[in-house]
Amino acid sequence: GDLGITAAEVEKNLGSVLELCQTWDALVLIDEADIFLEARSSSEIQRNALVCVMLRLLEYYTGCLFLSSNRAAGSIDAAIASRITVMLGYPPLDEAGRTKVWKNLVELVPAQPIDPTTGEVVAKIAKNPRKASKYRVNFTESDYTGLANGYKLNGRQIKNSIVLARALARERGSPLSLEILRRAVTAVAGEEASAP
Repeated sequence: GDLGITAAEVEKNLGSVLELCQTWDALVLIDEADIFLEARSSSEIQRNALVCVMLRLLEYYTGCLFLSSNRAAGSIDAAIASRITVMLGYPPLDEAGRTKVWKNLVELVPAQPIDPTTGEVVAKIAKNPRKASKYRVNFTESDYTGLANGYKLNGRQIKNSIVLARALARERGSPLSLEILRRAVTAVAGEEASAP
C-alpha cells in the first residue's frame, strides 16, 4: 500500500521513513504488516522480495519499530521472528473484556443528537438540558453484559458496530438504543453475530 508494492519502492520509501525516524528519535508503527512478516514460500517471488527488504532494513535499524499483524506467531517468517525483540500476542476478548469495550466505547457517544445533513449538534436541544438528557445513552451494566455475552466480537467489530449504530440513530433523529445497536452488529459482523 502506502510504502509501495514492489520491493524497490518499499526499500526506498521505508528506508527513508526509518532514516528520518532515527534522526528524529521517533517511534515507527507499521500497521497491518502481515505482508512483510509471512513466511516465505517458493511460489510467491514478489512477496518473498518484500520480506527480504524488511529483513535487510530491520538488520540495520537501531530505532524502535512496532509492527502490527493478525498473524499467529507460528506463521511469521523465522528470519523476521529472530529479529523481533518482543512479540506480544493478544488472545480473543473474554466476556469481561468485551463488556468493558462495549461500555467504554458506547459511553463516548455524544449526549446531543446531531443534524444528519450538517453533522452539527442540534442547538435548540443542546441548550436545553432537559431535552438533551433524553438523548443520553442510558445503558445499564446488564445491557453491556448482554451485548458481550450475545455477540462474540473483537474490539474492532464492536467499534465499527457503534459507529454504524450512531449513524443510524442520527439518521432517525433518535438516541442510540439497544435495538439500533443490535441491527448495526448484525450488519457489521454478519454470521459471526449470534443474537442474544
